[in-house]
Amino acid sequence: MMSSRVKWPSGQGIGDDWLRVQGFFSEADGSVENRLRRSGGNQTGWAGFNYGSAVPPDKLKPLLVEAARNGIRTIAVHPYMLDIFREVDREASIAGQRWVLGHIISLTADDIAAIRDLKLLVTTHTTGFLWKRGLQQLERLGPERENEIVPIRALLDAGVRVSLGTDNVPATLFYSAWHAITRTTRDSDRKIATEQALSREQALRCMTMGGAYLYSRKTSRALWSRASWPIRPFYRMTR
Repeated sequence: MMSSRVKWPSGQGIGDDWLRVQGFFSEADGSVENRLRRSGGNQTGWAGFNYGSAVPPDKLKPLLVEAARNGIRTIAVHPYMLDIFREVDREASIAGQRWVLGHIISLTADDIAAIRDLKLLVTTHTTGFLWKRGLQQLERLGPERENEIVPIRALLDAGVRVSLGTDNVPATLFYSAWHAITRTTRDSDRKIATEQALSREQALRCMTMGGAYLYSRKTSRALWSRASWPIRPFYRMTR
């Protein structure tokens, strides 16, 4: 059915350089709470969250296998989705299809190796999981596992493509770059996993080239130039 009815999200999807629809978001949730939300009718929820966006785990995997077979790109933001992506890959290869794992919270060395082998792209939410909740993650994991917290440097060292994200809180990428460079937290002077800190050049690459690769923009309009890109304010901000 997927190959005959919904082939349009595959490959480059539909649209142009300014607006394009491609692939789909995936989430597994068979909880009672989610079923109750689904029974509540068409309530759009806050900021676009939809009660019906999640699929029971036993139904999600077959759906993703068909997506992989039909070249339909899939995006996920929950840590458990990495295990589901691994299971899908055993039946239909997703390597090279640029599937995305976003909102990374903590990753083990084995997780990073799996992301590399599956050739997943990674997006970040440093405001939520480093700046705001980095200390909570440290308390949960303990000092011996501190470097697993939002491990952007380890991902880059492994050859994983990373694009800095914002989740629109706030929308500007400059704060995300500041988090990635300084590893600063909101509620303390304590810096989290400083070995995972990026250089300014690495952060700029994740902001620009990482995002272009994420959106398959190998060639595009010159979105910024040496004359227009605010390099000096960026360097002042990230001291």
